[in-house]
Amino acid sequence: MDAAQSASPATLNQTQAKVPVIHLDFQYRQVDTILAITYAIACLFAAWAFTIHYHSAVRQKATIVFYLLMCLTSLVRTLWFASPYGVHSVTYKPAKVHVGDHGWVEALVAEVMEMLGNMLMYSIFILIVVYWAHMLRRLVLHESIRLYPFRYFSAIVGAMFTIELIALILFFTDSIDSCGLLTMNHTLICLFSFGSLIAMIVYSYRMKQVLRAFLEVAQVDTTDRIKSIAWATFICAFYLVGNSMLTAYSLVDVICTCTHVGFFFPAKWWWLLVASKHLLELAVLYSLLLSLWGNRETNVKEKYEAIPEYSDEEIVTLSNVNTSSNILGIGPYTNATVIPSYQFHMQR
Repeated sequence: MDAAQSASPATLNQTQAKVPVIHLDFQYRQVDTILAITYAIACLFAAWAFTIHYHSAVRQKATIVFYLLMCLTSLVRTLWFASPYGVHSVTYKPAKVHVGDHGWVEALVAEVMEMLGNMLMYSIFILIVVYWAHMLRRLVLHESIRLYPFRYFSAIVGAMFTIELIALILFFTDSIDSCGLLTMNHTLICLFSFGSLIAMIVYSYRMKQVLRAFLEVAQVDTTDRIKSIAWATFICAFYLVGNSMLTAYSLVDVICTCTHVGFFFPAKWWWLLVASKHLLELAVLYSLLLSLWGNRETNVKEKYEAIPEYSDEEIVTLSNVNTSSNILGIGPYTNATVIPSYQFHMQR
């Protein structure tokens, strides 16, 4: 009888209990290394663009925050995938643990790092939507009324972090286990994906309507800006839909696994789901960076043509485009101003 057969049940149970929650498997190291390197390149690119714009003669707060969020998102992902456990996290399969159980620290750190990156990523979309809404409100409200778009941005992002903090408190007080924490986080991501998608589609449509109105009434060429908004909307919508589908899929798997129904997604293929999610995120990060930087180079060569002030008759005409109604309730315009695209344009 060999050693494996002669081992007592107690010994086997002790051996199984020592298996870490995050399994280290070198089989998928190349996938994790690619993710770490690709995120690092995106981080350096965003940091470089942030530095250039921060030291430019005319810098805009929105552009600085935009680059900063992209840099922080890439940095968090890079640090996690480059860490001893994170570099193998594509093989991580969620397990049901409580505070004090074996492996609970690793499971908690993995989820916190994942959610931190997600919240920073979604902050980018929130910033774009808030900026669009701010530019539209400038057409509606009197110019003497001061608007504070970053207060709305900070409030929304603060609410998102507060919900995550509540989930962590519930986990630390042992009110929920790791499965409950994962369920809350995945649900939060799905809800923010849906809300961000709806807001982006609505404000994108309104922005394009306003720009078309300037093109028709003021004869100001806004074609490039309309295309920029359409492209930005497509990029963001592509990520929001794709990420929400992957998150919903993993949410179902977590529920099935933690309720002992069975593995909805095989553990050996879990790396494929996680890798797909992060590759999608990388594609969007690079697309936004390249699109923003490309528009920046174009704007350096060709400055935007300022939209002139209009008479009362022209403002009335502008607010009633196509002789049907005002532009989705936006108007009459008391302060005609330049409406940029989703980019927070950089100028030297």
